[in-house]
Amino acid sequence: MKTWSAISLLIVLTFVVGSCSSTEPWVEPDDYRITLDGRLSQDADGFYHLGLLRDRFQTVHRLTGAILDSKGQPPYQPQKIAWESSHVWYYVPGDTVITILRRNVNAQGRWVVIDTATVLAPDSLVVPTVNPSSYSDARGEISSMIGPVLPMLGDTMTISAVWTSTWYTTDTIRALVRIILE
Repeated sequence: MKTWSAISLLIVLTFVVGSCSSTEPWVEPDDYRITLDGRLSQDADGFYHLGLLRDRFQTVHRLTGAILDSKGQPPYQPQKIAWESSHVWYYVPGDTVITILRRNVNAQGRWVVIDTATVLAPDSLVVPTVNPSSYSDARGEISSMIGPVLPMLGDTMTISAVWTSTWYTTDTIRALVRIILE
């Protein structure tokens, strides 16, 4: 009886271990490339042009791109992309960070403001103009949101997307996009 149990266990383990192994181990390629698309009109010099909304403090816009290897294939697993911007803006102490409106519906079915609260910046707060990170999807596509503010009108914003190898942190690639804020 012990012999059959040991043989059965050995057969099961052989199938389990055999199904988990692969003939080709996955190795992170060292030839990734990042491409970026500003999703805006582009001039002959490669600069994108973003018209800032004049009736709002901040204009939001989505950037897209891809991380692919030299054969045009997406990464084996999602890759983290760090996003950086040449521009930031600040809250200074005492600035209104947010106003909270508490509302309710009255008997006529209309919204009525019951209470408001204002949150003030206790100290200087740095606000980035790009979301700091994202991950690639199964097709290698990446994206991030930018949010320049009206006082940046006339500036040229530079956004970079950066990938760093999880195995070799010296392996880093970067792609840039430049956007004129009009």
